[in-house]
Amino acid sequence: MRFRCDLKMPTKTLSTFKTTDRNPYLILLLWATPIVLAQILFQQSLMAHDEGYYALQARYILETGDWLTPQWGGGVSFDRTIGIQWLIALCYKLFGINETAVRLPSIVAYLVSTLLTFRIGELVLGRAIGFIAALIFTVMPIGVQYAGLGTQDMMLLMIELLAAWSLLESQQDGKRSLLFLTGVMFGWGFMIKGFMMIPATIAFLPALWFGGINRLSKKRFQIHWPALLWILLGTAIGLMPVIGWLWAATMQYGWEPIQTLVGKIFMLNDKEFHSVGPLYYFWNIPANAFPWGLIGPIGLVLAFLNPRYQKPIAPHRWLLLGFPILLFIALNLFRTKTPYYPIQLLPWLAIWSAILLHHCTDYYRKDWRSQLLGQISLGIGILGFILLIAGILLLSGVIQIESDIIKPIAAVVAVLGIGWLMPRLIWKTRSSFTQDQFIDRWIYSLLLGPWLALTLMGLTGLWGDYAVSLKAGLKPLTQTLNAQTVYFISPPTGLDSDAQKDYILLTLHTPKLGKHLTDIKQLPSQSYAWISPTIASEDPTVGTVRGWRLIQHDR
Repeated sequence: MRFRCDLKMPTKTLSTFKTTDRNPYLILLLWATPIVLAQILFQQSLMAHDEGYYALQARYILETGDWLTPQWGGGVSFDRTIGIQWLIALCYKLFGINETAVRLPSIVAYLVSTLLTFRIGELVLGRAIGFIAALIFTVMPIGVQYAGLGTQDMMLLMIELLAAWSLLESQQDGKRSLLFLTGVMFGWGFMIKGFMMIPATIAFLPALWFGGINRLSKKRFQIHWPALLWILLGTAIGLMPVIGWLWAATMQYGWEPIQTLVGKIFMLNDKEFHSVGPLYYFWNIPANAFPWGLIGPIGLVLAFLNPRYQKPIAPHRWLLLGFPILLFIALNLFRTKTPYYPIQLLPWLAIWSAILLHHCTDYYRKDWRSQLLGQISLGIGILGFILLIAGILLLSGVIQIESDIIKPIAAVVAVLGIGWLMPRLIWKTRSSFTQDQFIDRWIYSLLLGPWLALTLMGLTGLWGDYAVSLKAGLKPLTQTLNAQTVYFISPPTGLDSDAQKDYILLTLHTPKLGKHLTDIKQLPSQSYAWISPTIASEDPTVGTVRGWRLIQHDR
């Protein structure tokens, strides 16, 4: 059978996805919500870096009433802005100090981002592609993981999507004032991510110029002043919390807050993160967004070459194509590279993937004898069968790997394999459905495997429960920790990476915090303290958790 994917197939309109005849927003919420709820329904514990760091600073905010100062280790730390800490502190105030409250802002941001991905795709390419793109976005692995982490990244993505959505909506008749919201997002993004908002802002500027400021002008460089004024007003309003916070901080701490924030950017750009090299994102994005990190670029090429997509994209090419490409370039130029910086690219990868998926399903819609979907189903089915066999062999013990998490991983692999057998089954039974029913079911079956696997990642605690051994070690000490004020003793030279992670988590799980000290001699008599693994003490040990000893100082 020949594999056909003609880039020049003509059509007048982009076909519909019949599921969207109902309420697409409700369907998307029902689809996306279980994935993130699975990470918080059962046992959960925080990841030390960076989730625990923000959770700890938010706790200090709530306990001290100081909403100005990011605190760390008994001192202050202005190496990051304070937006996410404020949001987590507000959730603490509303829902108590717990892991779910820490992760709630990211969960909400993930769900809102799903709806925004749909709307952005709908405005440019029609409801069908927008809906498929939103479905794909919800099952991108790195996105799902960080949707359940109390960090800055999912909130930053939502802010960027709000800016993109308001820019697109402003191009509708009588909605130019929505550019105010676009401007506001720049300030809010800085409040969440600090100077790391700058690459996204630079990448967004061409879309803002051609899609907002200059859109209605017949002359190429004639400014549309009402649009510019709305953007400037929104930017000024959006920056007010940032300026107010920095002004108040400098009044109390001098120039330290600004110097630390600026210095952090230069420090990050002076060295590569874990020496990952210049090609890091070229393999990391495909791996963490599998398989859409591979499919999306093919859809991007299709969007460039196929006239049926060129025409609707043309007025918005600097947003739909230019922004993610420029941001990808900017992230590669920045020397520090992390798996979570490219989360900002996921909705655009989803839209590009939806273009390709939509294009391929239209072959069947236009020629029911086409075997293209059958060939795709066969390839996915072969991969699914291999994963299913691998999962069974691991679960049965035929293949033995010594690890505490191998069984849950094997279960996830097996479930993904079962899910990826479904497209072939749907293809084989296509005669039982109408053409539209078959396409709807085939697309859902394609996404079913990742949806089940990612949901199971949460239910098994692989994602969501990151400090199992630490929480287990704390259980026998619960009564003592609840009753006593506990100090922390760590060496003045600082802690190594593992000890610092444990320090963050122990601090979070210690209800009554004492001071952070560097010498046991500073402890009051008859007090309790966690002492780091490198510090010796003859005081009685109440309990030990991952090398940290809880002692009762009786001198």
